[in-house]
Amino acid sequence: ADTLSPVWPGGAAVTAGSVGRYGLTLHWPAATDNYGVAAYDVYQGSALIGTTPGTAGQLAVAGLTPGTSYTFRVEARDAAGNAAGLPALTQATLAADTAAPVWSGGSALSASKTAAYGLQVSWPQAGDDTGVTGYRLAVDGTPLVTVGKDIAGYWLNGLQADRSYALSVVALDEAGNVSLPLELAARTLQIDTITPQWPTGSRVTAVQGSGQVTLTWDAAVDNIAVDHYVIYRNGVQAAEVDGSATSHTLQDASADAVYKVEAVDPTGNATVFGPATDDPVIAVPTDTTAPGWPAGSSLTAPTVTRTSLGVRWSEAVDRMGVTLYKLLLGGQTIATTANTSWQVTGLTPNTLYTLKVEAGDEAGNWSDNGPTLTVRTASASSGSGSGSSPGTTPGSGSPTDPATPGTGTTPVNGGTVTVPAGSLTVKSGKAAVSLDKAALEQAFRQQSGQAPAVVRVEPTAGATTYELQLPAAFLNGQTGGRALQLATALGTLTLPGDLLAGNGQAAGDQPLTVAIGAADRSQAAHAPGRPGTAVELQITAAGQPLAFKEGAAVQVRIPYAPPASERSRPELLNVWYVDGQGGAQLMPTGRYDAGAGEMTFTTTHFSTYVVAFGESAFTDLGRMAWAQQAIEALAAKGIIQGVSETAFDPASPVTRADFTKLLVETFGFTAKFHASFTDVQAGDYYYEAVGIAHQLGIVNGRTDSLFAPRERISRQEMFTMLARALEQSGLPLATPAGKELSFGDAADVAPYAVEAIAAMSEQGFIQGDGGLLHPLGSTTRAEAAVMLYRMFIYKYQQ
Repeated sequence: ADTLSPVWPGGAAVTAGSVGRYGLTLHWPAATDNYGVAAYDVYQGSALIGTTPGTAGQLAVAGLTPGTSYTFRVEARDAAGNAAGLPALTQATLAADTAAPVWSGGSALSASKTAAYGLQVSWPQAGDDTGVTGYRLAVDGTPLVTVGKDIAGYWLNGLQADRSYALSVVALDEAGNVSLPLELAARTLQIDTITPQWPTGSRVTAVQGSGQVTLTWDAAVDNIAVDHYVIYRNGVQAAEVDGSATSHTLQDASADAVYKVEAVDPTGNATVFGPATDDPVIAVPTDTTAPGWPAGSSLTAPTVTRTSLGVRWSEAVDRMGVTLYKLLLGGQTIATTANTSWQVTGLTPNTLYTLKVEAGDEAGNWSDNGPTLTVRTASASSGSGSGSSPGTTPGSGSPTDPATPGTGTTPVNGGTVTVPAGSLTVKSGKAAVSLDKAALEQAFRQQSGQAPAVVRVEPTAGATTYELQLPAAFLNGQTGGRALQLATALGTLTLPGDLLAGNGQAAGDQPLTVAIGAADRSQAAHAPGRPGTAVELQITAAGQPLAFKEGAAVQVRIPYAPPASERSRPELLNVWYVDGQGGAQLMPTGRYDAGAGEMTFTTTHFSTYVVAFGESAFTDLGRMAWAQQAIEALAAKGIIQGVSETAFDPASPVTRADFTKLLVETFGFTAKFHASFTDVQAGDYYYEAVGIAHQLGIVNGRTDSLFAPRERISRQEMFTMLARALEQSGLPLATPAGKELSFGDAADVAPYAVEAIAAMSEQGFIQGDGGLLHPLGSTTRAEAAVMLYRMFIYKYQQ
């Protein structure tokens, strides 16, 4: 038997090199043994921290604390277990880094490109004595994202149109020191669907030179601005120039080439019939058309006192734009203004006055048929009052009363109550009808099983809102809870029979009003993406909005006819809830039903909802076509963002913090929690997400007190978290009993992840790569997007 221990050379000692704040490298000479040294065991204090082969002479030690002394020992061991140690080494790490990164003089956060729903921010490189590790960007004081040290810009998407944002960026180092912020106030553009315009007679001319041509063109105009011009040669794009330019020189010119210029605004709206060098010369016509007054235009006096009148008038229209209004009193001009109101003073009490307003345009054309008003000032004894006597106006009309519910024959057949168009009263765009209780009861009797009774309102000319009045008993649970479906030209609502159960405002058999109408188009501007249909839903009793029973939801179907560009990418169509402050929230159940030609979603409250098409501009997805649909779909939903306007960086790894944040937002989790990890601080952009996920048992820390937010998340960690998230959502996956993992590297799967991976694989969520799972590999941004998109569809839209 071998009883001899390895032997160290004379004077041998353990030494430390590459000493830093968080680690060092231990070195030792080779020991000898009659049968050979099998391994070296390295101890930190009394704890074994590493074992190296007998041929090695060093070990890197990480995870140390700055400014702390440690004792290390090395023992040489042979195959028989005989060991011999070197004298212990005491070594201190470098002192903690307390110096924050700094910005050089003149550093600033800037916005290089601004759109209605996003903007590009850029910043310079910061400096640090140990090196900058990343940059953290915040929006309105809330941390949004942390990017790598080599990233110097970020595209913020999913913003609201025409809103100011407070932006800031700080530099970080490895010790967690944070620089002073660079700050910027930036405002997104107004929603813009208007294409730039070329003034009548716009021309582009070409002057040939030696192998080149210089183009000069008239400037286009836009309601926001012309961002750039695109120059075409024989139908092929040849150049792109700034929107302030009106000339450009092209090389390699051809004398017989046709050149054309198109204008593009910041939103991307582009002209298609711009001037070309082969256009015929068109004379610019003189504007001789006066502004017009739409039917119903009026001049009113909301405020009348003894000596003054506060007057207001409707807006006139003109193809080139109204620039001024003239207010006339007794046939004499008393004011010229660009506004639509005026305070007339210096009048005599109890006197009848006649006023008129006319509109003018830039060419000096004035209308002569503007609205008029005859009104008497208050008497000396009556003080002041308000009101006016409407005068004669072109196509004038008086204010309309609220719509009164119509009544009439409502035939019932096959469980459907049909409301003929002629039985509705339409006023101010509202078509109202009172549904007969007996007819509804008959419809329910005709339906079998739990099928809903249907009320179908025929399309009514001039209606922009449909109001249906019905007894509360059909929605407060008194009729057995069967659903009621209300179908109109603007949309279809399926309301559970117990929708308002327990709501005291909807007790008994009192009348309720359910309304579906076209929403104010300005609301559409708040939804991220290209806005489409917008609807407003209401349910009221005595004019007061009613809250749904907890857990009750209404299915909504909105007719929608997308253009071809949207029909081919239905996953980019979404429904957004717009609140009273203009905030937009994704309705995750929203999707396009191509067969029915409708957007469908479920909601637990009534409000304003907008359909929008969200299209990203990522150009780096070509090599990852397998992930492109998922990435672009989640970006359209505001769940993920790119690293810039045009880059997603799909191959980069994802950290534990970032994936946890994405998962919580995808599933919509909320929970009360207490801070559990010392390395996750309030103010970190992932603080809330980590707290929620940990509270719900979806993710654990590396230790009881450390989460390791910046570590890369492995694929097996991702799969395990997703399986736990599904279970927390009430969608647990069945684990196949006794079935082993079929992947070639299944032996690498950690015990904690086996069950989750087996269930995810059985469900078809995991396919692997060439028969391999790569459980220990880092998750990329593309892989995370694909898995989260599969979870999103499974949870909300299966």
